[in-house]
Amino acid sequence: MRALLTIPHYFKPEEGARHSSVDPKRAKQRRDALRLVLESWRGVVSGQSGLLTYTPPKDVGVLPLPSRVTHLDISVMVHGDHHLLDREMMERYAVKRVSVKIENPRFLGFGVYFLMEKYADAYDWFVFSEDDLCMRDAFLFDKLEWFQHLFGEGVLLAPNRYEWNDRARYLKTWVDFDLRSGFIDPFLQLVAGEPALEGEVFGRTIRFRRARNPHSGFFAVSRAQLAGWRKKAAWKSFDTSFIGPLESAATLGILRQFAIYKAVGQDAAFLEIEHLDDRFSGMTVSR
Repeated sequence: MRALLTIPHYFKPEEGARHSSVDPKRAKQRRDALRLVLESWRGVVSGQSGLLTYTPPKDVGVLPLPSRVTHLDISVMVHGDHHLLDREMMERYAVKRVSVKIENPRFLGFGVYFLMEKYADAYDWFVFSEDDLCMRDAFLFDKLEWFQHLFGEGVLLAPNRYEWNDRARYLKTWVDFDLRSGFIDPFLQLVAGEPALEGEVFGRTIRFRRARNPHSGFFAVSRAQLAGWRKKAAWKSFDTSFIGPLESAATLGILRQFAIYKAVGQDAAFLEIEHLDDRFSGMTVSR
């Protein structure tokens, strides 16, 4: 299996910053997050892992453990020199830096679509991920293929985002709360879909719900799904009506093309991704 991971990434310190990508006080945190994201994909998803072996009395070895993902290319899309991706990270995690010039860096994520289109026939899966989302599931593509096999190419399974915060009420907090009906309902009407789905796996029933917050900052589509999507007039649209440019780049395109589902309730961890921040879990809660 061949997969292309695309990550839009931007950092430029500014005075009076209101966003982490321009906050000089968070440069180290953002750099560490980017490194962990790259590290997780190489170590967990693409099979750069090994099994320790021991032969008495003292011979210790390590065997490589191959992954179904035989080839993972990682492209980080940046705006000029405004980024935290250094040469050591690029070499260590075999990352390709794609530098683009745009007037507004908040539109950087839309550039990923041009990259996917360029290599549309070269990969089996195409992944968009924001630069602070850590994937730790080695069965990611197995689950995506299983879901698509059951329910067809017109649906898309998105991960639930969570934050790990030992200062919050709960150590692990799911952060993708439902969006208000007046906002999300018109978007959900763009594509027909069942309100809920169920699938049998691992000896249990996994429940999925049509996502009332389809945003994950992440999506993965198969080659067949991408081919169908590219035929639509809205492909590569720069429409920013889903919250703003950052959220629209990650979500509006797939929202127009697919019925998006997320695992729900006690099954939320079936497909999950860690948001390397405490922005949501650190909010003051009333109950």
